[in-house]
Amino acid sequence: MVSIATFLLLKKNYSKINIILNFISVIFLLSSGWPHGVIGYAVFVGITLVFEFKQSGKLNKVVYLSIPAILALIFSLPIYSEYIFSHDLTNRVSGFDSSLRTFIPSWSTIILGFFPTFYDYMTYISYRLVLVPLGFSTLFLPMVFFYRNIKELWQRDNILKWFSTLIIIFFLLSQMPSQFGPLRWPFRFLPFISFFICLAVFYILQYAHIIQGKKIILNKKIYISLYIILGGFFLFLPAYAGFDTLTLILSLVLMLFLLEHDLFNFKKSILVNFNKKYFLVILFVFCLVFFNSWNLHPFYIVLQIFSVWLLILSPKIIERKSSYGMIGLTLLILLLFLNGLPTLGGSYQRQTELAERIQLPDNVNLQGYVLSLPLNIYLKQTRQLNDIASAQFGFYDIKSINGYSPVGSKRLEKILPVNQSAHGIFTSKQALENILQSAKGFNVCQAVLMRISTIIVNKDDYAAFSHQFKQCGYSEVQSADSRNDLYVSLPFTLTKGWENNSPFVYPDIAGVRIVKHENNTDWVQIPEHKDNITLIFPRLWWYGYSAKIDDHILSVTADSSGSLVQVSVPSDFNGVLRLSYFPVTWRYLWFLPILAIMGLITLLFFNGKVKERLKLELKIF
Repeated sequence: MVSIATFLLLKKNYSKINIILNFISVIFLLSSGWPHGVIGYAVFVGITLVFEFKQSGKLNKVVYLSIPAILALIFSLPIYSEYIFSHDLTNRVSGFDSSLRTFIPSWSTIILGFFPTFYDYMTYISYRLVLVPLGFSTLFLPMVFFYRNIKELWQRDNILKWFSTLIIIFFLLSQMPSQFGPLRWPFRFLPFISFFICLAVFYILQYAHIIQGKKIILNKKIYISLYIILGGFFLFLPAYAGFDTLTLILSLVLMLFLLEHDLFNFKKSILVNFNKKYFLVILFVFCLVFFNSWNLHPFYIVLQIFSVWLLILSPKIIERKSSYGMIGLTLLILLLFLNGLPTLGGSYQRQTELAERIQLPDNVNLQGYVLSLPLNIYLKQTRQLNDIASAQFGFYDIKSINGYSPVGSKRLEKILPVNQSAHGIFTSKQALENILQSAKGFNVCQAVLMRISTIIVNKDDYAAFSHQFKQCGYSEVQSADSRNDLYVSLPFTLTKGWENNSPFVYPDIAGVRIVKHENNTDWVQIPEHKDNITLIFPRLWWYGYSAKIDDHILSVTADSSGSLVQVSVPSDFNGVLRLSYFPVTWRYLWFLPILAIMGLITLLFFNGKVKERLKLELKIF
């Protein structure tokens, strides 16, 4: 949003400060690594420049407006270069797949508003009529179609057409398949839809003329009926929703009363001058709320009803033009969100309660990596080691093969096939078959090369592979207290130094020891030796690894499995071996940020001439 704001400032005034602001904001956007944000900004800029060119007919202004973003892209290219260079190693889930419309927001949700929480504006199982959301961010959208002359504004200029184009494009992006490359999880485009709908609504409210439609005429019988319905509703709601929501209900009633003092006086209320067509829309919304309120959390029902009341009061809120009322309404909505998120999140979203600490079994070997094979991501509580899944191992500071990343490794997945790459959920039988067989060219199992000291496995799987476990040196050390899992570990005598990621050495010689281990670097002491030796480091293979002893460069390749880092040390080399990682592309693209800065300085230096040229072209036009 900051990048969009700075671009609009740049479009309004091509000044030095606006050029710098746009350049910096786009760099931060690109550095975030958020593909939907980058794509959304690119779409916004592209559509805006098309409208700018259509209006002015001059290509120069389009080019000048694009230069700061292009320079920012050049500056940020090293952030993405290694990912692009390593495309044959990475596995990002992709495909034109829209199975069960997972993470795709429903149309009704988008039209009626944007609810910025994670559990009810998208589907998990199948497409359904999703609940009418709290249309707070687009609260005034339905109202403008009945109280403002949009047709006249549409014909007057292109701004409303520009807004409409942006909304339609982002709507189409939000309906893309769930796993379509960088566009996966299309609900992430909802903020853009909401943002431009809000801008369009406020533009209409400011510049469109007010229109008066047919009004509702209320007689005494209607008054009495409304009082009965309203009274019964407020008596029934706390009993249905639970008295723990009574405070919420009273707060909402108070807020509605502050927004409309004559809320309960139908002779003076907004209903006296209510547009009939708008009334039908509100009635339709209320029906959706009613028919979609079964099996919902009471808190959510109360908030939905409140959103309907806000839709009813929206014409009066605009008519009064009270800044304090708008600020108060905004603060109340934020407080409601903050108050409701824990309640609704716990009811609608799957979550795991993580204990602050867990008791680790004494005889389970944690010097190396843990590989957890049971499918336990649906557990509600974490009480012991075999309950941990995915990235939760990091929370307890346990080294694990499991983890979380939206991008997997193709080579690692050949050894550890996955059901879900992002969450490190492995196919147990195939994984055990691969890691419990001897590594090609060595007399140890692949699991030992990977420095896996403990495998958490289902009892049935252990029984099926018990012979292979024993051949590799693993044995059952303890049964888990819950479910049907076993802890299978190597003896502690075989894993000395594994806590520092010590490499496997072949042939085994005395004196090889890890001196220091860091995230991107290992230092290993290599003694004098007669034969060539091979070191297999428990590091995932990437192109940027290099190794040397003193100033002598050593051969670094992937091991026979293709997934680990292998270093060959000739017989006459000894001393401290340094294995380090540095992105390959950075060695060649280091000058790009400097080039971008030089381009920015040049643009700022000639900014005065650029502004004069733009003004001259506008005068001629």
